[in-house]
Amino acid sequence: MTDLEEISKRALKLLSGIVYGPPELITAALRPRPEDFAAVFVGDAAKTAADAYASFWENPPGALTKWANAGIRVFTQLSQNIVESSEFPGGYAKIAHLLVPDQAWCRFKLVGNGGRDTLGYDGLVPLGDRWAWFPKPWRAFQAATEPVDN
Repeated sequence: MTDLEEISKRALKLLSGIVYGPPELITAALRPRPEDFAAVFVGDAAKTAADAYASFWENPPGALTKWANAGIRVFTQLSQNIVESSEFPGGYAKIAHLLVPDQAWCRFKLVGNGGRDTLGYDGLVPLGDRWAWFPKPWRAFQAATEPVDN
C-alpha cells in the first residue's frame, strides 16, 4: 500500500465520524492551527491564506451532508501532482506554485440517494496525526491575484 492510499484510508475514517456535524465537531477536527498555514502554503501565501480562512472558521459549516448513510470516497494527491489529477478542481492550477511540495491533499465526495447525488469537497490535509481543512484554497488568493478595476 502506498502512503497516499494509507492517507486516504485515514481520511475516510476521520470523515466517517464528522460528516453529519455539528459545526463544533467539524471545527474541533479540522480547523487549522496558526502554524498549519506555513506547513501547506509557501512564503507570504501562508499569511494570505490564514487571513482568508479566518471568516470561514468563524461560521463553519454544519453537517457536510444530511444523507443518511452517505458513501464517502477519498482521493489523495501530492501537492506537486495535484494539477494533473482529474479528481481535483481546476482552481488548483492557479495556486499550485503556492503549495508546499510533497504535502498530501485530499478531495472527498459524499454520495447519497442511491448514488444519484454527489457533494464534493477538497482541501483536507494530513498534518502528522491530525488534519486541517482548507476548502477551495484558490479562493483565498482570488482577491490578491485578480486585476483591480480603475
